Amino acid sequence: MSVVVRPIRREEIPVGARVLASAFPDSPRFSYLVPDGGYRRAKLEWYWAASMTLAMANGQVNVAIDDTGDGIGGVAIWEAPGGEVPLRTRLASGMWMAPVRLGIGSWLRKRRLGPALAAVEPAGDHWYLNAIGVDPTVRRNGLAKALLDSMLSKIDEAGLPTFLDTSGEWLLPYYQSFGFAVSSEETLLNGIPLWGMVRPARE
Repeated sequence: MSVVVRPIRREEIPVGARVLASAFPDSPRFSYLVPDGGYRRAKLEWYWAASMTLAMANGQVNVAIDDTGDGIGGVAIWEAPGGEVPLRTRLASGMWMAPVRLGIGSWLRKRRLGPALAAVEPAGDHWYLNAIGVDPTVRRNGLAKALLDSMLSKIDEAGLPTFLDTSGEWLLPYYQSFGFAVSSEETLLNGIPLWGMVRPARE
């Protein structure tokens, strides 16, 4: 089996959003943000599409395709350090419509999580792994590993660290296998734990 990793094409954003929405629809964080499971999938698809549009202007959005599937099986959203997203891009992404598209309750809950998310993020320039997800139908085929390896090697060339945050304790050993280490820990307002993880640049 071979896996191809490449930047997402703009016309593929809806497909990428569906992959991310299907990857972890019932995670503690997203269950908190959108408690109604009947609407969660559609709202997450909108949110990830807007997030990818923003990241394409200030970072990198990669997709993974393997020869056992029939299309995009994995997606990773990476945000570059210190960049400003142009106003035109922010407007085009539609993220300004979050109170309407997510619902005012979900939007307020997202804003309340902001301080805890900011608290675990390290100071200084670093890349941020905003999200990584694989379609459940093609898991365990090495797509997440390929997405991580391909981008981390490029970040290493730039001599920069990488940061991510997660509420999944079961994911800590997986990320540690790529060189990440727990750097901070917080508890979200709803009692969900949050770990910040940093991976120093490698020579």
